[in-house]
Amino acid sequence: PNGCVACFCSFVRGLPAAEQRNSPPANLNGLHIVAVASSPLSHNLAPLNIQGEWTRLTEIVGELDRTVALERVWPPTIRRLRELVAGQQQRVVHFMGHGGQNEDDEAVLCFERDDGSREDISAREFVQRVQGGVFLVTLNACGSATPGETIFGNLAKALVREQVPYALGTRFFVHDDDALAFSRDFYSDLARRPG
Repeated sequence: PNGCVACFCSFVRGLPAAEQRNSPPANLNGLHIVAVASSPLSHNLAPLNIQGEWTRLTEIVGELDRTVALERVWPPTIRRLRELVAGQQQRVVHFMGHGGQNEDDEAVLCFERDDGSREDISAREFVQRVQGGVFLVTLNACGSATPGETIFGNLAKALVREQVPYALGTRFFVHDDDALAFSRDFYSDLARRPG
């Protein structure tokens, strides 16, 4: 009756203990966030206030007590994201943009091409491109943790199943103010983690 349980309690859903579960990094000195802010030119997608979201994220990171690097993927293409995380360790990928499902019931993220047009990246391809270089993916995209009929129907779950230690997604629409409040608290707590 007083609101959502998630507003008052910390909780996490994870892989069962019987499955192979990755441990968090031993230390997070030098936390490095790679942010993808994507709002492709498309008649089928509502434009997003990507510059506003990027500005708010930079303000959040600027308020943190510990040193946190924030790097923007520009242009917001899947190729450029891969270049920034390949061969790296302990990267956080923060995706801001549209998400959904394709005709094969697979989750997709709407990236941009070099010319700004829309390029839907399937969950399978996204997982392959970030695997090995990140320990956390934050998906500020609607439907990024929606249960699906295929193993790649739920992007957050697919990331964890394919050895990305942590992934955050949502089953529903997220208001910008709520996403902002979450990011501020989450990255602040993460940056304060001993390491």
